[in-house]
Formats: sequence, C-alpha cells, structure tokens
Amino acid sequence: MDLVPAVPRPGLSGPFTPAIAAAAGVGRASLERLHRDGRIVRLLCGVYVDAQVPLTSRVRARAVALVVGRRQVVVDRTAAWVHGAELLTVPADAPVPLDLHGRRRYVGGHVPFARTDLGELEGITCTTPVRTALDVGRHLAPERALVALDGLLRAGTLRHPELIAASALCHGLPGAGQLRELAARADGRAAEAAESVLRLRWYDARLPTPTPSVRVAGTRLALGLGVQRFGVVLSGQATPAELRGCSRAGWRVLVVARSRVLAEDPAAVIGHLEREFHQHLLAEAG
Repeated sequence: MDLVPAVPRPGLSGPFTPAIAAAAGVGRASLERLHRDGRIVRLLCGVYVDAQVPLTSRVRARAVALVVGRRQVVVDRTAAWVHGAELLTVPADAPVPLDLHGRRRYVGGHVPFARTDLGELEGITCTTPVRTALDVGRHLAPERALVALDGLLRAGTLRHPELIAASALCHGLPGAGQLRELAARADGRAAEAAESVLRLRWYDARLPTPTPSVRVAGTRLALGLGVQRFGVVLSGQATPAELRGCSRAGWRVLVVARSRVLAEDPAAVIGHLEREFHQHLLAEAG
C-alpha cells in the first residue's frame, strides 16, 4: 500500500496495527491524518486497512488475527462480520466489536460448541456461519440480529434453508422464539443495515407483507407491494427523476431518511409507514 504518494510502504498491503505502521515508517500523526482523510479505514480498535482493499472474509479474519490469540474463539457479532455480514453499529463508522468466547455473558448460559460449530480462517478459530447465525439470532436485540442475519445471507456464506432448519433445533433454548421469528424474516436482498431495520419496522406495522428489492420502471425500491403499488426507498437510493418514473407507473414511493430508521422511536417509524400507506389507498379509491 502506498500511504504517502510515490513512497511504497512494505507490510501495509493488508490489515495493520499502529505498531506495524510505525515499523513501516508511518507514525501515529500520519496514521490519524490518513484516517481523517478516508484513505485508511479502522476495522477494529487498533486495526486499520487501506480504504481501497476489498473487505473479503480473509481480510477481515486477518484483521481479527492481529488482536486475538490462537486459543480464543471468535463468536457473535465479530464472527458474523468475519463471514461477510454488515453490523449495526452506533455510530455507523464505529469499529467492529470484538466478541470472544468467555468474554460475553448471556441470560441462560452458553451452549457448548460442537466440533462442527467451529472452523479456522487465517489463523483464527471462529464459529461457523450457521452457529454464528443461531447465536446472534438468540442473543442480540432484534434490529441488530436481523441486520447480521440478512448480511450472512447476502454474503452467500449462509443459505436460508440452512438457517431455518438449524433454528428449528434450538427449541427450549433462551431466545429460541426470537431466533425462529427472525430466521423466517431474514432476507439477503436487503442492501444495507438500514433496509433490514426498515423491513423489521414494516413487519411490526399493520401492513401487507412486502417484497424486498422490488424494481419499478427500472428503479430499485427497498420494499414494495406490487398489488397496491406502494413502496419505500431510503434517502439517496433514488433520484427525483427515478421517483417521477415510479409515479408515472402508478406507484407511490415513500422516501425515508436512514437516520430516522436507525435512530428514531420505532413506533414513530411504524406510524409513519401506516399513515402513508392508508393515505395511498384512499387516494387510489378516489
């Protein structure tokens, strides 16, 4: 990686720590400046990578390997991230949390690992995508859990039939009811965390079941109802011209700000969806 124009920095082609950067001639002040400028990304606390490096599972695992020991087991949110999922973090650019077996405590205790629950990648021991999905589905708040489950499906490291079948075997465990509900609702067509949370709010509203990633007149909608011709996009996902094209096709498309979906009281977002949908139905009825 070339952190300073025309000056190659050996050893910084993948994830690195401040100590590795210093050994390559990049001091703390330069590191902070590069981070502010968006030229490097902070993945974990104390672990960075060139912003142009694709964040594959191997790159993510190499980042985790810099801060965990070989005998530690990577679980939950960190494992989901290693397997390609996006996480719901606050603030959005916060480092990925480091979840290790034994460090976190859950009501009802921990379910022991079977040999098939663990795998190795780039020197770290990590729960498999299926075991990771079961853990986050039971332990995390619904919004965070659904974001992780959608992300695992979107990344292709987990298949929906696998998730459904495995969740059915968790009967009687703490959080099993939430897991089964979220497993049924998980969908890899969600493009980002805010879409997953928006879909969860929609499910909690008194609305028909939506279809994710609907296309109307060439425009992708986050969620849509084909029969009622009603859909939702997040701010910035569709241009004014694209929204006009949807309107000409007979669709009402609601634009919702990401910040509102992620930070506002869920009841307010649910109420907004319901009001807009019912107003659309009234308008359609004449």
